[in-house]
Amino acid sequence: MKTKYFFLFLGLLLWNISFSQDNIQISVQYKLQFKTDSLATDYETENFILLANKEKGHFQSTVTYVKDSLLANPKNDISNIMETYNTDNGYYIEMTPSKNTVIHYQPTNSSKIFYENNSKINWKIQNEYKTLLGFKCKKATTSHLGRNWEAWFTEEYPFALGPYKFYGLPGLILQLNDTKNDYNFEAFRIKKYKNKVYTFNSQPYLKVDKNKFWEIYNQDKYRLNPLFDGLSFENEKVIPTMQRNLQLQQKKENNPLERKH
Repeated sequence: MKTKYFFLFLGLLLWNISFSQDNIQISVQYKLQFKTDSLATDYETENFILLANKEKGHFQSTVTYVKDSLLANPKNDISNIMETYNTDNGYYIEMTPSKNTVIHYQPTNSSKIFYENNSKINWKIQNEYKTLLGFKCKKATTSHLGRNWEAWFTEEYPFALGPYKFYGLPGLILQLNDTKNDYNFEAFRIKKYKNKVYTFNSQPYLKVDKNKFWEIYNQDKYRLNPLFDGLSFENEKVIPTMQRNLQLQQKKENNPLERKH
């Protein structure tokens, strides 16, 4: 009997370590306009969501958020969900402003990895104002991740959070762009919650240091998925064509959001 309770306790302990649960007070939806190709004339777009309380924020693609919600229901068709909800921005970002901590979770072709970084963002608050979503916003600037940024935040939502890996201002960031306008996040919807819980399963993710993280990520991003290893096709050009397309993609994607990690 004691053995039974020991394993039950152990299981609950591991569950608590693997699954983080946070009570959510607000969600903020952002539209990102971006150029991964520095020579591109048109912007790509994607929507993201920030789920937050005053202590912590979770940021991810809206596509990933919807996919995870659907996968949580065992009655749904997993194969159809995986095929329908795809994004190149499949990361999960967790921010804790009081500790200046960011955790970056990243699925890749070969693994699921994460690293934790502690870094204070040095903001300079400017005496400039504008209105966004009906809220009075103040301007702040910083140099972060190898780019110069302008942010507009509102103290009407006293959350020291924003999109991607940006935090530490005395209010919620509603707009963020780099000074070259290659990346522009703009909030378009804010929703308040009373009884919403966000759950994230970190169990499949392996912790690595920051340098190893980016080494694995960059290698896997432009490498053919290992699922194709050993497969043969009637048309012998299929695999070489896929590899060539990945090489072309790598050449075009010369303008990542993070120029410095």
